[in-house]
Amino acid sequence: MHEDRPPSQEPSIWDVPERFRAPDDWDPHTRASEAHERTDTAVRRPAAQTSGAPSAGRRRLLVIAAAAVLLLAAVAATAVALTREDGTATGGGSGPAAADDSPSPEPASSRDPFASPTSSPRASASGAAAEPGEAAVPILMYHLIAAAPADAAYPDLYVRPATFARQMRYLHEAGYQAVSLGRVFDAWAGAATLPDKPVVISFDDGYPSHYLTAAPIMRLYGWKGLLNADWKVLDESPRLLAQLRLLAEAGWEMGSHALTHPDLTTLSGEQLEEEVGGSRTVLSEQLGVPIDFFCYPAGRYDDEVVAAVKEAGYRGATTTDPGLALKSEPFRLKRVRVSERMSLEGFAAAVRSGTL
Repeated sequence: MHEDRPPSQEPSIWDVPERFRAPDDWDPHTRASEAHERTDTAVRRPAAQTSGAPSAGRRRLLVIAAAAVLLLAAVAATAVALTREDGTATGGGSGPAAADDSPSPEPASSRDPFASPTSSPRASASGAAAEPGEAAVPILMYHLIAAAPADAAYPDLYVRPATFARQMRYLHEAGYQAVSLGRVFDAWAGAATLPDKPVVISFDDGYPSHYLTAAPIMRLYGWKGLLNADWKVLDESPRLLAQLRLLAEAGWEMGSHALTHPDLTTLSGEQLEEEVGGSRTVLSEQLGVPIDFFCYPAGRYDDEVVAAVKEAGYRGATTTDPGLALKSEPFRLKRVRVSERMSLEGFAAAVRSGTL
């Protein structure tokens, strides 16, 4: 089982970037509405500012700008002509001089401070560059997106909405793109492509905060998640089942977390088959989407459990083992456990390397 690392103090330098911060009273519905309102206002503003007849001062500026454009065009044309003449004179032929093929250095401002030193394609978990279609992919693991109550039995399963919002904003600004696990498997099979920085964002069990909090925040970036549903929880809560149906209709990927979230290593025969295969059937029927991936409850699995998952027809399965997901381990996919105690710098490092 994975053990959370002890709390660490965030480096003082990490207190600087305001763009990764969100207020503690984060309300995803209000924030989403405000974001859309800001976008709409920004789109409408230029038209409002330029409406009506331009003033005399504005006309003068337009005339000066037009003259400057014409002057720059003339200078550029002259430079091209001189370059061609110089190429003909020094190159010994009728064509232009040979271009310099040496790559220009990357501007320092465009470099990702958290990027792996290995260039694309993405480095594998061992540090070696992965071949196309072999890339290691981070799968983030979340449970509840809420503040942990004082008496919470498992406080490390909680991530506050403000923290989750900062993490999603970091991923977006660092160039990551959320993809489905199905797309990852398709890419590994050579039937699809992945962005330069793919990430799968997974949620276990099925909680109201997945629909009420996580989904609106992710929707700001056009992202969808993978929800590993525990059927017993859904069966006992019609409202939660309705919420997951809405997420499925919106394009979220649904996975199975078994029927009753048992320790599968203690089961065998029909019980194991029912928990693994039966959950796939009932979840597909109730949610109206294919269930292609399994998530081992509490991360407990052995060879017999893996065999049962394969027999039930799943494409793959996720664990709680820390690391990046590899093509060579489709039924033992590692994930990155996210906790409230992680600094944003620690989160960035974990996404990049798969380790805390």
